[in-house]
Amino acid sequence: VLEEDELDLELLGSLIKKAQHLKAPIDTDTIGYVASAWANRKIEDILTGPPDLGAIERARDALKLLRSTPAKLNLWKAQNIYFSAGRKRLSAEREKADKGDEVSRKWVEAFNDLGNQVHVKIS
Repeated sequence: VLEEDELDLELLGSLIKKAQHLKAPIDTDTIGYVASAWANRKIEDILTGPPDLGAIERARDALKLLRSTPAKLNLWKAQNIYFSAGRKRLSAEREKADKGDEVSRKWVEAFNDLGNQVHVKIS
């Protein structure tokens, strides 16, 4: 599921629930590695491409799901990308939001929520 370019959140959530319900042993190291690589790619894509509210929301929701598992996520690269590339993008989107742009306001809110998932806050 995590190797797909477009993540199926419904399928991911279903698989996590099934594993938890069955108390199935999972390879937390491998899942953590694959999930971390996915997060790194997605956050980099989000911050190097045009503003995409849907992409931020999907990444945020996926990370929330992944954090509900015992998988060990290594998000240092995602954190660095989020912080370094995000400062400039966040500033531009905040400026538009302050001028009444509703899409930019939602983007800023979702971006901050994504930051919460990777444990990074940009002031």
